[in-house]
Amino acid sequence: MKETITYTPNGKENTYFDFYGYEMVNGASGSSLGLEWMLNFKPINAIKTSFSLVNNLQYNSYNRTQHVRVKIENNKIILPDGNSMTYAVYNPDDTRYTQIMSKVNSSTHIPKLGFIVNFSADIFWLEKQKASSNIYPVGYYTSEAKYFLINEQPLPQDILNSLKRIASDEAIEGIPHVHTIINMSLAKEINKKFRINLNAYNLFNIRPEYYRITNSGTERIVKYNRRPSFTIGTNIKF
Repeated sequence: MKETITYTPNGKENTYFDFYGYEMVNGASGSSLGLEWMLNFKPINAIKTSFSLVNNLQYNSYNRTQHVRVKIENNKIILPDGNSMTYAVYNPDDTRYTQIMSKVNSSTHIPKLGFIVNFSADIFWLEKQKASSNIYPVGYYTSEAKYFLINEQPLPQDILNSLKRIASDEAIEGIPHVHTIINMSLAKEINKKFRINLNAYNLFNIRPEYYRITNSGTERIVKYNRRPSFTIGTNIKF
C-alpha cells in the first residue's frame, strides 16, 4: 500500500554546505639536516678490543602550506547570529625535531673460542620536538557558507575555548634528561663459512619514565626506549 507523504510548510528554511572531493596540491614541505663525525681508537691488543665513538646531530622540519580545516559535527556550536559553525580553520601545522646522540662501540675478538662480542651504548643528549602552537582557530565557516576571520569577526570566549585543539596541547616534547640504550651482539664462528649471530636490544632493560602535566591539565607519562628484544641469525658463505 502506497501513501503520499504530506507536510505543512512552516515558512522556515535552513542552508547547509560542506566540502566534497579531493584536490591534489603541493601542500607540504620538509627539510632535513644532519652532521656526523666518528673517532676510532687504537685497539688494545692485550684484550683484543677496539673502541669507536660516533656523534650525530639531526634536525628535521615539516611545514604545511594549507590551513587546517576541522569539521564541527552535528551543528553543535551556535553563533551569536543564530547560525551554526560548520568548520573551524587553523593556521598550517609546523613541526621541528632536533636530536643529538652519541654511540660508543666496543668490539672484542676471542679467537680461541671463536667469539666476537660487540657492545654499543646509544647516548641521547637531546631529543626535542616542537609542534605548531596555533591551538586556536584563525577563522570559521558558518552554515550559510560564509567565511569569517576571527580578528575581524570575534567569537565569544566560551566558543573560542571549545575550539582549542587538544592534539596541539603537546606543543613541546623532549627528553628531560640524558638517557642511554645498551645493546649487544654476539657472533660465534663455527668455521670459516658458517657463523651464528645473537643480537640483544636494550640488554639491561633501561626504560626511564617522565611524568608531566600537560597544558590542558591531563597527566602524561612518557616512556623512553622499547622493551628488550633478542634476535638470532646465521651467516653462510658459499
